[in-house]
Amino acid sequence: LLAGAVFAQDAPAPATPLQTDLATWLDPAEITAFEADLSRCSAEVAQHLAPLGRTTAVTEQIHAQVRHSVHVKAAEHQAHGLLPYSAEQLQRQVAQYECFKAERYVTAGVFPKRYFGYLDGKGDTAAHELRLAQAVRGSVDVINTMQAERSRPVRVTEAEVAVTWIAEGGAWWLGDKVERVDRLHAVLDIGLDDLAMGVDSEPELMKRLDAQVGTGLTTLVAHLDKGAERYPVASQLPANARHLRHNNGDAGPFPYLTRYMTLEESVVATALMWLWEKEIADRKMQAQGWGSIMAHDTSDQFIIGSLVYNSGLVHTPRRWNQLRTYQAGDWMYGASHSNRHRRRELNLLAPRPQLAEWQADGAYRRQGTSWLAGYHILQRWGGYDAVMQFTDVFDASGRFKAMPVPVVPPTPAPPASQELRVEPSPSGGCSTAGGATRAGFGSLLLLVLRRRRHACTPAATQHSHVAAPAA
Repeated sequence: LLAGAVFAQDAPAPATPLQTDLATWLDPAEITAFEADLSRCSAEVAQHLAPLGRTTAVTEQIHAQVRHSVHVKAAEHQAHGLLPYSAEQLQRQVAQYECFKAERYVTAGVFPKRYFGYLDGKGDTAAHELRLAQAVRGSVDVINTMQAERSRPVRVTEAEVAVTWIAEGGAWWLGDKVERVDRLHAVLDIGLDDLAMGVDSEPELMKRLDAQVGTGLTTLVAHLDKGAERYPVASQLPANARHLRHNNGDAGPFPYLTRYMTLEESVVATALMWLWEKEIADRKMQAQGWGSIMAHDTSDQFIIGSLVYNSGLVHTPRRWNQLRTYQAGDWMYGASHSNRHRRRELNLLAPRPQLAEWQADGAYRRQGTSWLAGYHILQRWGGYDAVMQFTDVFDASGRFKAMPVPVVPPTPAPPASQELRVEPSPSGGCSTAGGATRAGFGSLLLLVLRRRRHACTPAATQHSHVAAPAA
């Protein structure tokens, strides 16, 4: 009996569900360190939010979010073997991020997006993530070289372009909708509403971008003269989904899309438009007497440029500060409530009731597209800030430290009698019979390097303001 009592006393406590999932990657000492870091940062969040009300459930809700996040990652890793994580990555991208997310959600009204997975080269879209990174680097190198040649002060960074692309639709095309990654609509899928104006203002830059990255943007936008009976260049898109916003007035010519875009083309076009909008922001700031956008740090440059990118307005230094510090919750709720008779109210509360609601159920409110620029900017700024804080993807200047190296499982060779066929994919593009992301490394490299163009069936339409002549 005595021996049994001693044995029972020395037996380790059963592992918690979180510890069991963490053991997928971590050893016992690393698990202990992870849990200690989580307890520390969640206690800090409770302390920071205390002026807004009772915080008795803050730690509990953050821990619940962490358990869920780790469990999902562990299940996916065990099923597919695609998600290797170090102890440091799990601490930063799960424990510390969930603390960051909770506090900013309460004070800003919008939770920061988690963009880590689109830049880490892990999972079944690893090859596409490498294509994204290479297109971003090529675009930024060309843009900044040409800006220097033209003695223009504005420069762009790889972090700005990558996060803007992800925020404007790329999160879908490297996620649930990856089958459409090479048949993207410039406006409906990647938010390039002003593409025609940017293209018209930068023809030489566009040619250089095409030559560097291997894209064909010079053939993407054509122009239709008023009264023309036929489109000068046939378009793959239906008439009500091809016309672009422009500043040529009723006299035209009217710009239109000739086809869908590949992943690389959508990235290059985003880089081109980011420069175009950032230069507009620079001019507006100087007209207000606020100096050049380039005199600000990279965080403010991203916020100010994003405001102009999404609203055309530079806003004010006070608004920039509210967004950067995530203290915009009261302003956004006030704007939403005061405009409730004209626009649908935003899906948020003021900070105090938001804290109470989140503690009660632990749920984050759904975040859709908004009519208020600050709402969308907080989403993308939060994602940018999280990537810069909790990953080592970019250096302090916003440049990729290294190109992602795709991590994919080995694929057994097919039986000798089985041919590898190229078949139409469900999206209307082309893929191998086994799917692009299941190919061996050699096939992945070919996938990254080759240009792919598809004539595809459109998935969405928009209203046209131009009478459609014959295609």
